[in-house]
Amino acid sequence: MAKLETIKKEYGVPVSGRIDTEMAAEIADRAERLGVSMAKMVSILLAKGFHPKQPVVVDNRKELAQIHKEYKDKIATFIHQVSNENEKRERELIELFNGISRTDGE
Repeated sequence: MAKLETIKKEYGVPVSGRIDTEMAAEIADRAERLGVSMAKMVSILLAKGFHPKQPVVVDNRKELAQIHKEYKDKIATFIHQVSNENEKRERELIELFNGISRTDGE
């Protein structure tokens, strides 16, 4: 029986094998559209059972929350720097940003 050990447990057990080139292209395409790595996509498909026409939904809420926090922190830093420590100007820029972000995507 194969050994199921890994040095980096947070990454899981490495798996190696060959698959059809068309299937590999489909998996790579799905991974790119969903914004996940090829390894993550293969893991998802193995867990679900692969069906070429079946849509795959990835739960990225944790990653999206982290990206959102980083985005807000960077915007706050940017606003603080461009306002030159002028509190009135900083509030104006925050209001402008909030107005833009509320209408974004409508």
